[in-house]
Order: sequence, then structure tokens, then C-alpha cells
Amino acid sequence: MPIPDRMKPLRPTPKKCALMKALLSDILDKTWDNQERESPEISALIQQWSSHANRRF
Repeated sequence: MPIPDRMKPLRPTPKKCALMKALLSDILDKTWDNQERESPEISALIQQWSSHANRRF
């Protein structure tokens, strides 16, 4: 039985890869700077990462 189109994996584009790499770098930098406390800025970056990493149905 073939996989439906909506469930097939998407091929990452170079633009998307660059965006994800930049977001990851920002998240890591902010995490190292705020090790002792929770930051809303880090949470926003993580939500942005998740919105690009996950596929909406």
C-alpha cells in the first residue's frame, strides 16, 4: 500500500537547511548565556524551530 502524499517526507531545500542551522546556533548561544534561568526568548526560538521542523497536516 503506497504512502499518501500528505505523509511523504519533504526534501529539505538549501534555504530551509540554512534557516534551521541559524536557528539552532541562536538557540545554543542563548542557552549558554542563560544557563541558570528560563528565558522567553529561548522559548520563542524553540517554537520557531518546531514550526519549521514539523510538517503540518
